Amino acid sequence: MKDKRKFRIGQTVRVNLNHRLKVDYDEHNYRRIKRSLEWGIVTETNDLVLAVITGVKLFQEGRYYAGSSGSVFEPYYYESGYLEVKQSIDAWGVRTGYKNKEIYFFEEDITKVDDKFTTDNFGNKVMLEDGLNIPYLYTGWTSHARKRLSEDSKTFPRDSKGRWT
Repeated sequence: MKDKRKFRIGQTVRVNLNHRLKVDYDEHNYRRIKRSLEWGIVTETNDLVLAVITGVKLFQEGRYYAGSSGSVFEPYYYESGYLEVKQSIDAWGVRTGYKNKEIYFFEEDITKVDDKFTTDNFGNKVMLEDGLNIPYLYTGWTSHARKRLSEDSKTFPRDSKGRWT
């Protein structure tokens, strides 16, 4: 039997946070797995960030049937909902920080880090050791974003005591 693993748990990789996966339902209750940017850390650029592989999850696509909970006349009639599976997809789970939630990606959206030295999420040059180079908590704030927010906050209206209004 062939080993399917391209990555190993604890391996340091780079990912584009704009390519994470989301489960979505269309108007016909068909469940699909797709790339989405509707939740989590929103990045303005397509910069790759350091992450560590934490595992694999199986996502299933197909039609969802809601079922029913009975009625007043037949209170004991109950039919549970179910998913008619059409396709299964393996997705790799990664974390960008030790306290961050696991984010899922397709295999083609993950890049191995092969060089011995790299830059971490904050621009510092570090020597790579598997799983040890990610921060304790990754917030997604870059120095450019911090500087821009600092400049923008100077234009916010203030009251006589200097508090924002």
